[in-house]
Amino acid sequence: MAKLRIIVAEDEQRILSSIVSKIERTVEDCEVIATANDGEQALELVEKYRPHVIFSDIKMPKMDGIALARELRKRAPDIHVVLLSGYSDFSFAKQAMRYGVSYYLVKPLDEEDLLEVVEEIRTKLEESRRRSLPQLRMSGHNSMQTKAQEPADGQNGYYVLGICFYNLYCSGASESLGEFYAASLDCDGGIKWEEILENLPSESPEWMVADGNPCNFKNIVLTVPYGRTLDLEETASVLRSRIHSRYPGMKFNLCYRKKQVKREDIWNYTHRIRNLLETWVVPATEQVFVLENMESVPAEMELYDAASLRLQNNIKVLFKMDRYNILLEELMNIMTYVLECGCTQKQLLKIVHDIYKMLESSLMVEDQAAAAKAKEKFYTILSVAKETREIQDAFSESIRFYIQDRLDRNTSQNAREEVLEYVDKNFMVINSVEEVAEKFSYNYTYVSRLFREMKGVSMIKYLTEKRIGAAQKIMEEKPGLSVNHVCNMVGYTDQHYFSRVFKASTGMSPKEYRKKVIEGNKTME
Repeated sequence: MAKLRIIVAEDEQRILSSIVSKIERTVEDCEVIATANDGEQALELVEKYRPHVIFSDIKMPKMDGIALARELRKRAPDIHVVLLSGYSDFSFAKQAMRYGVSYYLVKPLDEEDLLEVVEEIRTKLEESRRRSLPQLRMSGHNSMQTKAQEPADGQNGYYVLGICFYNLYCSGASESLGEFYAASLDCDGGIKWEEILENLPSESPEWMVADGNPCNFKNIVLTVPYGRTLDLEETASVLRSRIHSRYPGMKFNLCYRKKQVKREDIWNYTHRIRNLLETWVVPATEQVFVLENMESVPAEMELYDAASLRLQNNIKVLFKMDRYNILLEELMNIMTYVLECGCTQKQLLKIVHDIYKMLESSLMVEDQAAAAKAKEKFYTILSVAKETREIQDAFSESIRFYIQDRLDRNTSQNAREEVLEYVDKNFMVINSVEEVAEKFSYNYTYVSRLFREMKGVSMIKYLTEKRIGAAQKIMEEKPGLSVNHVCNMVGYTDQHYFSRVFKASTGMSPKEYRKKVIEGNKTME
């Protein structure tokens, strides 16, 4: 690697100079290319110099180290952040970890700790650089190796194919996705291109495979002697069959040009093939495209337009009404609809982006890092999903992150209404809180607390008041009924217990109350 480029951010000049001096004195092959006195200035310097590493104090004016790490995660996730603190407080480290910061040093810097962190960063940078280099594989003899090996009497013929394994790579996906691609396609246990491409039909052409960007794109160039041709439809069919046979369950999209291309035009056509795949790949679906047939076909946007109209007409109204259960259902219906209709991944990403944007503008999202993580998980799964159900489940999980609190609130409100309505209708036959909890499959404590919040009294006291009130009304309407009869009518089986409860509630026994009612009726007559 070239020299390690470092920026140091520290608001106290004396400490800043000390940190720079210690880094330059301790770490070989490094260069402190700039220094900053606050996080905002550090961000400007990052944009200008693109360092490998930034050492930042946690407490700084304008923008502290945690906020700086959060911004760098969004703007330049490849830059490693080392946070510095004047005191050992692990709470800062835990907070920083949420933004991808894995290095935390205590000031004054210990040389051994500093070296250990820098060497670990060097290792990761070198590994990342190595992974980013495109791999090139060729058949044993290949005239593509040097132009000088071209036949003197004419040029070879070249055919170009492109394969996108899994689905399109989503830019918001996890950084580990590149490692997954490499492990499944290139490293031990990955694709054995010699088995796939040797002895193809017709002229047994020379072959070359080059990584695209990202590495789940593969460019294949087949070379045939001058004047010979290949049936690319047959060749593509054999390629697909061999990949399916050797790697069952691995999905991919393939695109090829039927006609030969000139040597100098090879990479132009690989670029055109990639553009076509990026336009037409449908997630969790396999397709084969012919470049000549598809380049003139306009990209479809009908599903995106339909989904956008539905979002504008339905979702905004549901936000205003606070109907989050229905909102979730409607969003899932949109996702199911576009997937069932064969929505391209390009359209799907636009739809999902609009949904996230709508959620973020309509709701207050306190934990931005957690929101980014929820979206990252969805984009990662979308990049590799083999079934649409995986996409639906991941989408549901990410949406629930934004609205779960509102869903819980709605559920709580619905529970309140259901419980209260049930109690009011069935108060004469309800004997305990446990009965109500079991009826709705709620926890006993939850129902008890919920009811007290609604009515300000326990459910048992509320039931008693309702029953005694009903008993009073019965005696007022039908004073000739016996106390025992009234007792049974309002749900009590023990007349003596009913009488005690009645007196405790009204200040008189049932008989006294009935007598008062009868005397009152006579007076009115």
